[in-house]
Amino acid sequence: MPSLKKVDHTLSQSQKSLKLVVDCGNGMGGYIMQNIMPQLYPSLEFVPLYWDVDGNFPNHSPDPQNFDNLKDIQTRISETSADGGFAFDGDGDRVFFIDENSKIINGDFLNSIIAKYMLEDFESESKYNKAIVHSHSSSRCFPEQAVNQAAVSITSAQGHTNIKQKMLQYNAIYGGEFSGHHYFADFGFMDSGVIAAAYIIKIMVLKNLQLSDLVKI
Repeated sequence: MPSLKKVDHTLSQSQKSLKLVVDCGNGMGGYIMQNIMPQLYPSLEFVPLYWDVDGNFPNHSPDPQNFDNLKDIQTRISETSADGGFAFDGDGDRVFFIDENSKIINGDFLNSIIAKYMLEDFESESKYNKAIVHSHSSSRCFPEQAVNQAAVSITSAQGHTNIKQKMLQYNAIYGGEFSGHHYFADFGFMDSGVIAAAYIIKIMVLKNLQLSDLVKI
């Protein structure tokens, strides 16, 4: 899994530009978007939506798993003809993506996309195992993606503690939940919506694909 700076280097070498709407829901993701992401990715255009940090959450609850909270970003994507967008939860550890047609991407589809390209990049000398962790509630597309790429698929009870414990037990490179949590081995087996977003952006740039195309692969 590349660091954010390595992803930035990848983007700087690409001719593809992206316009992405980012809804931070007045949560901590707004700090990241204002102070870090634009500096890391100067070639991208980020359309801000509720980046001001405000614990009163005046615009909507910062819970992207409740699709009512994604109506504003769906509208803004359409209004700005953006290539899609993503929405963080209050503390930035969860993220949901919306494609260029303002369609919300299923959480397990997003897990499968990240798993697919992480497993493609897997190196035999990696200090981690070629394995992914998913919860009991995951749809079949996520674990089947691992099996299709000769990786180990491990089932875990739902929840941050359980997923992380299984990842540590099997030294798995990646774990994901339908709820928008994404866990990365080289981030201390912790979850990060920011790294998940960076990884999806990297895939879009390298593969020259829109979000709706990634879901079809």
